[in-house]
Amino acid sequence: MKNLILIICASLSVTVFAQHSKIEIEVSNIKNTNGNIALALYDNSETFTKKEFKATQVSARKGKVIAIFKDIPAGTYAIALFHDENKNEKMDFNLLGIPKEAYAFSNNAKAVLSPPKFKDASFVLKENETKNLKIKF
Repeated sequence: MKNLILIICASLSVTVFAQHSKIEIEVSNIKNTNGNIALALYDNSETFTKKEFKATQVSARKGKVIAIFKDIPAGTYAIALFHDENKNEKMDFNLLGIPKEAYAFSNNAKAVLSPPKFKDASFVLKENETKNLKIKF
């Protein structure tokens, strides 16, 4: 009986203390130091560019910055980001609906009249992995 209890406790502790992965993103080709670089992590195609799984932001620096998403479970993800130059926490558009601020997606997937498809921007993150991505504005 004691052995059974020890086995159950050990298996529960492995589940509770399971390590998660992280995603390190190098964002390059930043034109100025105005505002922040806002990043959103998406975990499925239905909510891609609509409702993020996690979000973060880093202060803009001319050239490049590094942003990190920590404690992410294994899965398939995509990232959308933009340079929030005026710090209003939203993408600004002109009268024709064209973005006024720089934006980009993981895999450097291109947007043509609309955001790219999730499958074009997505990547697989394994358990206990540190995924290093390079995204260019």
